[in-house]
Amino acid sequence: MEVDDEQTNTSPDIDFKVYRIYRQFLVDMALKSSTTKQGGGPSYMKLNEEERVRVTEDLYNNLKLSDMWNEVFWKVGTPASREQVFRHLFPPKGHETSPKAQNYPTSQYYRIGRLYVLLLTRKRWKKFEERFRKKVLPLKWLPFAGSDRMWNTSQKPKGFTRLPPRTSGPAPHILCREEPSWEED
Repeated sequence: MEVDDEQTNTSPDIDFKVYRIYRQFLVDMALKSSTTKQGGGPSYMKLNEEERVRVTEDLYNNLKLSDMWNEVFWKVGTPASREQVFRHLFPPKGHETSPKAQNYPTSQYYRIGRLYVLLLTRKRWKKFEERFRKKVLPLKWLPFAGSDRMWNTSQKPKGFTRLPPRTSGPAPHILCREEPSWEED
């Protein structure tokens, strides 16, 4: 079943659907952030679960990374790298998610978005996707998402800087729009 052109152009509820999926995206990114010790340890993110389900754009527009992270790797992204991250987070119509992918299949925003994309023609999906792009790309930081996982962690990713300084080990990778700050406790 496809949504007809009239409905997608004039329906006030398309904006609500974009808002709903975008709002869930913000929450899911916080809920799915990596934990230490292969999922059994404490989170790299300082927010507890109750705080994570109430996150807003403010979290992703805060470049004082010590407010929300215990440990993190960051780098300033180029427009091309930010677009690549966006494509992983919001894949095009027809994309098949790998059964081995982490985080995406269990994220509500992703499942809702993938179901909604089935209702739209490719042309209408492009318009829907552009609305997401205008909301997501201006955020000051995003996870450095890959095709197989939202949250990458490793010992020392090439081109990234680790915070807090003088620490080591794996940590989530994030892509920033500009250089962030860090305050020691």
